[in-house]
Amino acid sequence: MAPHDDVFTRPPIDGALSGLPNWRYRLGGLVTIYKTPTTADALELIAAVGRLSEEKNHHPDLELPLQPRVHAALPRTTRAVK
Repeated sequence: MAPHDDVFTRPPIDGALSGLPNWRYRLGGLVTIYKTPTTADALELIAAVGRLSEEKNHHPDLELPLQPRVHAALPRTTRAVK
């Protein structure tokens, strides 16, 4: 397989995004923000994403800013993301 054979093109990404409210395609990856009631809830969300990421061996970028919300980014949009 060539290095970029697993990278999606824009049409399938746009089709998938139609079923994913609040997710956007930005800078070659998918991004969203999850708002949570408390910082503790945001930390629980990050832990759950971390567990799933380990299982799938695909690791998103996660940020926890001062407000209780989580910024999530899948930096490279490949067929491995499910």
